[in-house]
Amino acid sequence: MYRAIESEVPSAEVLVLGYPRFFPTRPPRTCPTGAGKVFVRSDMEWMNSVIARVNRIIKEEAERAGLDYVDTYDVFQGNELCTRNSYLNYADPIDQEHSYHPTVDGHEALASRVATSVTTSFPP
Repeated sequence: MYRAIESEVPSAEVLVLGYPRFFPTRPPRTCPTGAGKVFVRSDMEWMNSVIARVNRIIKEEAERAGLDYVDTYDVFQGNELCTRNSYLNYADPIDQEHSYHPTVDGHEALASRVATSVTTSFPP
């Protein structure tokens, strides 16, 4: 897919974003899912590790296709799920479209990381 994008728009500067970490680096013993269940620490640690592994693959493939990777793994630091001001929505059985997607503050944090990356990678 990345090679197809690069071949379609060879002169464009394409940024590929990784996923942010969902849970704190030292998660609590349990954390509500938002759907009446809880995550346990081992599940939270596992999910963080899977996100890190997926991000490594995304980065390798993006760079192999000549695209620029933006690391967002730590962009929600202090605002992951299970924190007082999470930048991710919890599960919502009624409004599933927003479950585990960034809040407005989360989108702003991601946009700030992208802006920093653009300024650093593509100076005026």
